[in-house]
Amino acid sequence: MQLLGSSTSPYVRRIRALCMQYGLECQLDSLDIFSPEGREQLKEKNPVLKVPALVDDEQTIYDSRVIARYIMNKAGIRAFSWSQENLLTLIDAANDSLVTQLISIRSGIDINADNMFYAIQRERIADIYQVLDQEVLNGAFDHSHYPTICLYCLLDWAEFRELKTYRDYPGLSAFVAKYQSSQFFIDTNPRN
Repeated sequence: MQLLGSSTSPYVRRIRALCMQYGLECQLDSLDIFSPEGREQLKEKNPVLKVPALVDDEQTIYDSRVIARYIMNKAGIRAFSWSQENLLTLIDAANDSLVTQLISIRSGIDINADNMFYAIQRERIADIYQVLDQEVLNGAFDHSHYPTICLYCLLDWAEFRELKTYRDYPGLSAFVAKYQSSQFFIDTNPRN
């Protein structure tokens, strides 16, 4: 399997970690999606123009959540429960808002401006972090499954990009401390 993306993307990282967890071979084809050449390479395989994209023989898959289902199917693991789907929706919404903020910053836009769009992004992120903190305290992430991988990748990436810290949330802080020594998180660290 070939994974198109960037080693710093939290969406790419979650798929790499999932493949490692299930012992599946997945080669990262690293692209600079912000360069014209990288965008063209991505566009050839993924018309959505998002990373990651997974190429497995003749099959190409465009979205990380669908890629995860594909990989789990290959590994013989059952799909997500409805509660896990809801956790993934929370994580993806926060991640999408944070990516929007990062791209805006790189585009020279003031994300702290007093406008509705960025106010909604900040509110969404803060509210979701609060809900995820409570979900951790309630035990929703006690096991190493795909939502756990996604949450770790979100929290670590937001901290890495200096967009949002998890350190103000006791559950999220304990969660990161619990999982940071997992080999697949060490091997996929975006700082390396």
